[in-house]
Amino acid sequence: MYDDILVGSCGIKIDQHNTHICSLGFFVDENYWGKGIATYVVPLLEHICFEELGIKRIEIRMYVENKVSEKVAIKCGYTQ
Repeated sequence: MYDDILVGSCGIKIDQHNTHICSLGFFVDENYWGKGIATYVVPLLEHICFEELGIKRIEIRMYVENKVSEKVAIKCGYTQ
């Protein structure tokens, strides 16, 4: 929510073969890009993964062409 408007979604998917690994995903409506929404949400999801679910490794998967999501991942400390 941004100013009480639903502007995207996020979530995690735990690997069915190794429950200590998950994929993290997010989507923000392009009208709301550049407002720090995804950069704010990723650490919240990380906290849930590590502290509540016992996850040991988080991966962010994205299209190679998606430079906006790549910037979010880099800002949040992810490496390729």
